[in-house]
Amino acid sequence: MDPNDGYTYNNNGSRNGITYFKCIKARTYFCNGSIKRLENGTFVTVKSHRGHGRELGINNQGLIFNFRSVLTQRAATENIPLISIYDEEARRHVVAAGLYPWSTAESIMRFTRRSTMPYCQIHYPSWPHCLKMNNSIDLNVVMLHSLEVVTEIHADATFKVVPVNMGYHC
Repeated sequence: MDPNDGYTYNNNGSRNGITYFKCIKARTYFCNGSIKRLENGTFVTVKSHRGHGRELGINNQGLIFNFRSVLTQRAATENIPLISIYDEEARRHVVAAGLYPWSTAESIMRFTRRSTMPYCQIHYPSWPHCLKMNNSIDLNVVMLHSLEVVTEIHADATFKVVPVNMGYHC
């Protein structure tokens, strides 16, 4: 029940043609807010609200869900810093960004990025031409391509070899 005053109400019963409503946040915020609907359909305030503000709108959960799904999709598919993704989407979805701050979005974006593996076009048996073997157990990856167009290189201290039966992931 929403009589367009910004608050949400639960039906509290009817008597003599008058329907009474109390604030949906009565238990959470100890709010005494209540209204009644007269027989002619008009709403009258019985007690004013206290302890909480007006609702921002009915579609807030939808805004947050859409914003969050865009953030997780981009975190899974793009390699730019997560804060950059959040800032770009926050400029596109200003209201949702106010409801879903970076501190909340960061954890789900990091989880999504960790749980997705990048697509690898080559598989392990075709790598011997890229590997330089020495007598130790270490493998050194040798880059055979020109580095003229490379603008950024990420080096990791670990290199995990995944067996061939893992499919197209590397």
